[in-house]
Amino acid sequence: MFFAIAIAFVATSSLICSEPVASARLLGETAHIGPYFARPIVPAMLVALHDVHSEYRTLKGGQVALVITGTAQNVGGRRLHLVQIGADLIGGGAHSIARQSVYCGNELSAKMLGEMTPREIEFSQGLSPQKSFEMEPSSAAPFLMVFVNPPAGAGNLRLSVTNAVAAESPEPVSGAPARRS
Repeated sequence: MFFAIAIAFVATSSLICSEPVASARLLGETAHIGPYFARPIVPAMLVALHDVHSEYRTLKGGQVALVITGTAQNVGGRRLHLVQIGADLIGGGAHSIARQSVYCGNELSAKMLGEMTPREIEFSQGLSPQKSFEMEPSSAAPFLMVFVNPPAGAGNLRLSVTNAVAAESPEPVSGAPARRS
């Protein structure tokens, strides 16, 4: 009996090692242990970035700024409330020399940049979107990010979706009991 169990264990272990993705999918569908093997959903799987442009502008007060604009599209199946975009300015050694993040829906626009001081811009970028902001599935929202006085030596830009939070649903999800107050 011991040798039969040992042979089954070795065979199963070698199968899992040789085909880890298929094994994780198969184990994810089994009862009781399936949730332990579920693939995590990362923000980049929910939001796609399109039409990204960057340009240098002179702000009020004569300071130079790197302005990055683009569109974030909800490619998931649920409404999203918080969608945060992060940007890294990459230096010569392929390391980040400056980092910035901004939420979609914070109402900072390219037209407003000419009227705002750098301090006002930095404050506005840190604001969360309004409570009513939501991105429906397949819908898109613009984003704008500003690096005031960007460091010299930044040759590349790396953008990523750093956070994507689903909107609260007013109705309970099917199969879940309704909460009572």
